[in-house]
Amino acid sequence: MFFLPSFECILECGRMPDEIRRMMELVTVQQNKKFFGSGDGEFTGTVSDSGFEIVPRLTYRNSFVPIIRGWIKTDGETSKIIIKMKMHSFTSAFCAIWFGSLFFFLIFGILMAFADGILSALPIIAQSAGMAGLGLMMVRFGFQRPAEKSLERLKELLGGKEV
Repeated sequence: MFFLPSFECILECGRMPDEIRRMMELVTVQQNKKFFGSGDGEFTGTVSDSGFEIVPRLTYRNSFVPIIRGWIKTDGETSKIIIKMKMHSFTSAFCAIWFGSLFFFLIFGILMAFADGILSALPIIAQSAGMAGLGLMMVRFGFQRPAEKSLERLKELLGGKEV
């Protein structure tokens, strides 16, 4: 959905896939072990030979934290890591329903303005537009900051640059 945040990029680095996998395993707490002890990883998730699916470990609660999926492709002496970040599917579904209902009330208010006049519809229009604006800002900021920090850390960790 166009109003929900997501991010895609390609990192290019001079490391081979097995070295990338080992480095990612060093900073990732395996998902099946996250409930058994704390661990010291910067990310939680799974790492395989072909890529990874991780979530940054935060010191605070954030429902909008990005799920980072990476696929490793070898291109001669370099490797390309295709990275896609998006919110959890449950959070995305909740936001779609939330913003969809706000959009419905906004359309209802606009139609009501044509039928009864702008003064009677103004509270509905203002409330739905204000809630939608604040909600979009909350979702964007909740996603954007952890996504940017995670991308910078992955670049630093893997020695990669954006292509």
